[in-house]
Amino acid sequence: MIKNKDIIYFSAVDWDYVFARPQQTVSRLSKNNRVLYVEPPYSILAPLKKPKAIKKWFSGLRKHQELENLSLYSPKPTLPFQSKVKGINPINQRSLGKKLRKIATKKLGFKDPIILTTLPNTVDLIKFFPTSQVIYDCVDCHASFTGHNEKIVRELEVRLLRQADLVFTTAHALYEEKKEFNSNCYLVPNGAQVDHFAVDEKKVHGPDKESLEQSGVNKELAAQLTTNDTKIGFVGGIGDWVDLSLIEYIADKRPDFKIFMIGPLGVDIGRLKEKDNVYFPGFINYKNLPKILETFDVAICPFKKNKLTERVNPVKVYEYLAGGKAVVATNLRELESFTDYLYLADSKEEFLAKIDAAIKREENYHKEGMLPGIKRMRREFSEQHSWDERVKRMEKLWEKVL
Repeated sequence: MIKNKDIIYFSAVDWDYVFARPQQTVSRLSKNNRVLYVEPPYSILAPLKKPKAIKKWFSGLRKHQELENLSLYSPKPTLPFQSKVKGINPINQRSLGKKLRKIATKKLGFKDPIILTTLPNTVDLIKFFPTSQVIYDCVDCHASFTGHNEKIVRELEVRLLRQADLVFTTAHALYEEKKEFNSNCYLVPNGAQVDHFAVDEKKVHGPDKESLEQSGVNKELAAQLTTNDTKIGFVGGIGDWVDLSLIEYIADKRPDFKIFMIGPLGVDIGRLKEKDNVYFPGFINYKNLPKILETFDVAICPFKKNKLTERVNPVKVYEYLAGGKAVVATNLRELESFTDYLYLADSKEEFLAKIDAAIKREENYHKEGMLPGIKRMRREFSEQHSWDERVKRMEKLWEKVL
């Protein structure tokens, strides 16, 4: 166990965004260590697409309201195109590095903080902490994100890999690629906060409209989630890695289904705006997700298959299983070992067929009195992949290089 350390954590997401690996990791590390969680900087052009960026610029340094040892920091605006144009990232990182060094040492009293980063571009910042241990948690194929210059991002990441004292990766493909640049590279996949999503397996029906509203779900969404229609649901960030053409296909072929795409929207949904049976309610607070998940008949992971998603270890799949749900997912490499617990599909036709099969099988499980046991089996599988276990593995590997 890592104790009594000062840690600066560089995240690709704001603390109040989709609650996933960064927040889950830091929540556990901050129990025994002081942690500064650095949110991703927004460029001076960000407000054109994300008005909330302006608010973030003025958030600055603040204490987390519940976690005593955790501080959050929103950086000041940066120059745009740092992942597109060579030479901009060093300028941005120099400014941020100087500011963070002052915050960490003078305001927080950190002494020789450990750098734990998820961002390749922070390689140009770590020189401002010359005696710090550096750990890189590689959670995605950053070079494959839309809008990034693949060559620039790859060069930044290779430099970071070579300088890091320890590297974690979330997916097998990432591990195979990154271990060539660092001998202290280990696979630590994503997981689930199982107790947060676990439900009473004996419950046949999900929450009613009133209980959803009491938990914080708005009235309109609560009403749609509690109809007698078949409900298919997705939870997570909706970016260009999500196959919206597949969602359109399902909506057209099964107009009696209600499809819920729960999460912040980062792409144009096109013709799906016109679909009466597809709902995009936007970001939902993490605390409300278990009750919403309970209402789904089938949970889905409809990812495209490409270089990015073949290096993704989907958090949502672990959370779906923790909630006891039948899950239909795109057949990604990282999910191949889950075949006993998932319905995997290689085409839109097969994906829909697997949804139909899952619905029918759940109904049969219920008729035969087997459904509680099936839900428990899914939850018990997810317990093997809990965030508690994941962070414990990180700490054990970490202790070896301290």
